[in-house]
Amino acid sequence: MDKFLDKLYGTEEEFEFFLDGILKASVRLINRTDELREELDGLEKETQIFISDRGSGFWFGHTDGSLIYQKGICKDAPLKVWLPKEALISILKQEVPASNLYMKGKIQLRGDIDQAIRLKNFLYNYTKYLRNIKSNIKS
Repeated sequence: MDKFLDKLYGTEEEFEFFLDGILKASVRLINRTDELREELDGLEKETQIFISDRGSGFWFGHTDGSLIYQKGICKDAPLKVWLPKEALISILKQEVPASNLYMKGKIQLRGDIDQAIRLKNFLYNYTKYLRNIKSNIKS
């Protein structure tokens, strides 16, 4: 998994390609795992993510018990998040929690703070789930 995530440091085209693949795989995993799908219940609205130093973005939504992911802009998203590419990679590689990056000013939020807290809690549980998978593979 780490070698796959390291591809995010490549060219801009590689970054876009591998980020899309990682996000699609994450959404499939979440939608196929009852434990993670239950965590989605609090995330009933869209969340827009802007990669601030790339001028690109993507968004997540929750509908009919499933997580959806789309490239581009969701203008009506009640929560908007801005972060640089390096911060996104650090979160995906589980090097630092998103909340720490927020406290350091690397992540900016605008909108529904309740949604932001739910998102933080979901990301915490999702990364915990991934760490458990990773440790079981190494065993």
